[in-house]
Amino acid sequence: MASETRTDGIKVRLRAATKLIRNSSIRSKLVAMLLVPIAGILVFAGLQITSRYSQQSENQSIERMTELVERSSAVFTRCRRNGGRALST
Repeated sequence: MASETRTDGIKVRLRAATKLIRNSSIRSKLVAMLLVPIAGILVFAGLQITSRYSQQSENQSIERMTELVERSSAVFTRCRRNGGRALST
C-alpha cells in the first residue's frame, strides 16, 4: 500500500515535469540543455586550476629545499677543507 502511494507520487511529479518541458519555449529548452555541459566545463576548469596551483606550490618548496642543500653542501665542503676550523667568508 505504501509502495503504491510512493509510485503514484512519482508518476504525478513525472507528469508535471513532462508538462513543464512541453510548455517551455525553444529558447528555454536550449538554455537548459547548455547549462549542464557548461557547468561541467567550469567545474573541470576549477579543478585543473586548483591542481596546478598545488603543483606550483610544491615545486617552489622543492626549489627552496634544493637551494638549502646546495648552500649546506658548500659550507660543509669549506669546513672539511679548513679541517674543522672556523670558517672565514
